[in-house]
Amino acid sequence: MDDEVKNLPTSLPFPAQHRILRVLQQRLERSAFESIQKWHPELGQANGWNCAENVELHMAFRALDRKRRTHSASALLKIPKKGVNRLRVDIAGIRHAAVHRQLQDHRRLLQQLHSAREFATVWLGDPQCGREIEQCQVRINRLFSRWMARTHHLQGNLAVRMGRNRIPEDRHYQFLLREATRRLLEKTNHDCVEQVDYILQLSFPSLYTKK
Repeated sequence: MDDEVKNLPTSLPFPAQHRILRVLQQRLERSAFESIQKWHPELGQANGWNCAENVELHMAFRALDRKRRTHSASALLKIPKKGVNRLRVDIAGIRHAAVHRQLQDHRRLLQQLHSAREFATVWLGDPQCGREIEQCQVRINRLFSRWMARTHHLQGNLAVRMGRNRIPEDRHYQFLLREATRRLLEKTNHDCVEQVDYILQLSFPSLYTKK
């Protein structure tokens, strides 16, 4: 039982997770561009952000944070410093993980999605983007639970069968068991990536709409 607990996956397959972070970064940068164009056009001009593709998420956060601190009438000033620091780390972390292809555990990914929703809704004034991120978070979390249960089942099934066949004459049978399990796990991961692609298209339709 202890070995099974140790082998429980703590994150989605890397290709699936990287897709989530990359699309999340893209969606936030588009929202940031639209918000800055509407409310703070001088920031866009100063940074050369003439389209969403030119916006860098961490730089947009810094620019908006500086704007927040120099405008005493801003409602964002009511956000505690600790909350701003946490949000800064999470938003910068989304871009960093997407660009540098870093694996996150699932809890960290959920925290980043939560912060992304807060940033979109409160800082960028984009409730639509916030709702899309929330829907994505719920769907991804459900998928993770299903994928983890399936992976755990396959690993547990292999462990039980291997435990019943420990004599030397069964080495070939054990090899076949491992190979069959490896292929099933591979297919499970492939299916997970495909489901993530579907979830992202469902959650962020504007990013997948052909113009």
